[in-house]
Amino acid sequence: MIACMGIDLGSLPGVRAAGRGYVLGVHGGTLVLLASRLDRELMLAERRLLQSESSDIVCMLSVFEAEFQLPDDETRLEMDEFVRELGSRPVAVVYEAGGFTVAAIRAINTSYARMTDNRLRPQIFESLASAVGWLKAETRGVSGVDDLEAYVATLRAAQSAT
Repeated sequence: MIACMGIDLGSLPGVRAAGRGYVLGVHGGTLVLLASRLDRELMLAERRLLQSESSDIVCMLSVFEAEFQLPDDETRLEMDEFVRELGSRPVAVVYEAGGFTVAAIRAINTSYARMTDNRLRPQIFESLASAVGWLKAETRGVSGVDDLEAYVATLRAAQSAT
């Protein structure tokens, strides 16, 4: 049972991990993260999931909610390892916060992608619809991409019930 504050999130299709401020699942060929925070626990869960289901994961969608906070140094180191393991899979990142926070996060992501030798080039979006549209074009028919918005809504409803 994958429980978060007494609610069985494991009853939702594809949910692989849940914790304080995040739900992680696989929908079709997409690794999906809905989070209000990043911490070491989450990064380790993502790495374990990617390692165990690597051949099934074609792309990734990360949705960071409006209250998202930048991670600490230890979490960023784990994130670096995770990014290397993702390889060249298409990655769409949605930041739902507005204003300066989103602009700063976009700048950090863009700078990081250009300064590293990593093949991963995450695309940053302000809306879930835009991110899903881009993933559809990048993945051309991967199972589950067409209804990612509905899947994220399901995860969001379950998370808000906790």
